[in-house]
Amino acid sequence: MTKEFKAFLQRFLCKLQVVKHVVNDCVGTATAGQWTMDVTAVNPSNNNFAGSEAPGVTITVDAGAYSVDESGGPAGYTEALDAGCSGTLAVGGSATCTITNDDQPIAIPVPVDIKPTSCPNPFKPLHVGHLMANSIGESLSRLYECAGATVTRVTYG
Repeated sequence: MTKEFKAFLQRFLCKLQVVKHVVNDCVGTATAGQWTMDVTAVNPSNNNFAGSEAPGVTITVDAGAYSVDESGGPAGYTEALDAGCSGTLAVGGSATCTITNDDQPIAIPVPVDIKPTSCPNPFKPLHVGHLMANSIGESLSRLYECAGATVTRVTYG
């Protein structure tokens, strides 16, 4: 096959750009290459390959229906496919598919009812330990309230 003939054929092939984007804004440390991109199309030049951040991986496919998804990858991520990840390409057409995985925060169980207490010993002289116990209790109370728990403050003395 001559170079000119290959160039002629290239005009009829469609280009599909596949971008894998990973968002690690919580506790995740994954990279795009930990997922495998799976392309379903007519005669894809590559139908299974490691994910890659922008600009991604460009493959050729014949005109017709196509779809892109992913497999593998670490747990704890939510997948989102944009509109370019499936459709129909006309002769010589092109599309870009971006698959984004966003790490999810770790769920910390929050008790429903918290009762921080402060019990300073009235028979001992007042010292910094009394203040520290109150400060820790108040700080924990505020954190639990922000998390949605019902907090009842009780001071014994």
